[in-house]
Amino acid sequence: MNSKISVIVPFYNINKLALRRCIDSILRQSYRDFELIIVNDGSSKNYEDIEKEYLEKDNRIIFIRNEHAGVSAARNKGIEVSKGEYIAFVDSDDYVEENYLSTLYNAIQDSDIAIGAVLVQNYWTYHRWEDRRLFFSQPSRYNGLQYINFCWNKLYKSRIIKDNNIKFDESVKLGEDALFLNEYYKYCESFRSVKSYLYFYEYNYNSAVNKYDLNFWNWEQKVIQVQWDLFHQYPLSDFEEQAMLSWLYRKFKYVLYYYIDRESDKNQRSMILKNVVSHPLFEKLKECKLTKENVHFNSNDCKILKIWSNLGINGIYLTRLIAKYK
Repeated sequence: MNSKISVIVPFYNINKLALRRCIDSILRQSYRDFELIIVNDGSSKNYEDIEKEYLEKDNRIIFIRNEHAGVSAARNKGIEVSKGEYIAFVDSDDYVEENYLSTLYNAIQDSDIAIGAVLVQNYWTYHRWEDRRLFFSQPSRYNGLQYINFCWNKLYKSRIIKDNNIKFDESVKLGEDALFLNEYYKYCESFRSVKSYLYFYEYNYNSAVNKYDLNFWNWEQKVIQVQWDLFHQYPLSDFEEQAMLSWLYRKFKYVLYYYIDRESDKNQRSMILKNVVSHPLFEKLKECKLTKENVHFNSNDCKILKIWSNLGINGIYLTRLIAKYK
């Protein structure tokens, strides 16, 4: 009989102690009917001792060695070999509560996806069930990172993933989780979130998100567009539309300051900034209602947007300079 849940753990040159902590946290699950698929993404370090130890310890574990191709390829390989009715992802430097699988398994019984809270800067979730229209009509509630960016605090139906050939985009180095979720959400009719902190995220200063990459905007604009469209499938109230504009402002602000801070080539930086502000969604920021009644924008946000509107790219440089020396 196939395991009910396939847990996929990709890793690349991870510290062995961290990998052990991750594996052990999964093996301690109160829910026992699972297979643990651990995908070595072509690590240059030797992990044969860990493989041998855990294969002898528990017959639910499968070790796979992949050519180094990135975390997306490793997760896709895990999906390919998985036999479970449900699929969960855990990153190798993170760990989970003992009731991680049992809580998500119980939660997904009346929905197409189960979402748990993440213990890192308190990414909590609402404890509720929503149908498709309600979920995507409330971006003020559901467009947080824990809902639309993280792939690993969730339980998925394998059928939805495999029947619709949903995969992680192997050409993208950042935002692959968000793009995967966007595809999965297309086939979801109902959503269940639970308040419990089930997943413990360890901040990795050496991860791709913390390294400068010239192509960041190429990847991020894909994420911005699909997530904007995700929450515009149905008409939004004025309150919710302003919530989306606030989200959009923060996304563009991060991109603009990312290149101002990290790109040393002035010509290259100038070209990228011009490209960013020419994006059609950047124009949407002009629709922000910068009034005291708009709870989505604080006074500082309002000042920044007014400077951007009046001074263009020079205003963006100015606001970044002011923020640095505040």
